[in-house]
Amino acid sequence: MARIADGRYVPIIVHPERYWGFDRGYGVVADWRAAGTLVQLNSGSLLGEYGENVRRVAHRFLVEGWVDVIASDNHARPERSPSLRATWDYLVGRGLEEQARLLLATNPQRILRDEPTLNVGRVDSEGGFFARLGQRLRGGRRA
Repeated sequence: MARIADGRYVPIIVHPERYWGFDRGYGVVADWRAAGTLVQLNSGSLLGEYGENVRRVAHRFLVEGWVDVIASDNHARPERSPSLRATWDYLVGRGLEEQARLLLATNPQRILRDEPTLNVGRVDSEGGFFARLGQRLRGGRRA
């Protein structure tokens, strides 16, 4: 990872919510973030297209503020739509329009322009849907 960073590249860890085998304590995510990587969540994961467990992990990543970009996973899958409209509607419907804009438009544009992404931060820390979900995922403990 250090060689990549030394080369002035910024790695993007894509759809980590679908990885199996990393520790369920999510300590590896802190290591990725500390190493300067960005994290890209898969829109289908957030919407439950890969099952309930993957959806829960995707939500946990959002709750914890570990997501920089949400994108489609459309490569080599012509039957899948690259549209992110359902994800936009899903986030906005939960009062997360600012975060949706950062995750779906602003940060992807900044990456393409070789600019640093903006921090999305923890999502829904005011006790709404994602905060309650995060609390459940942490076994009932409050953050």
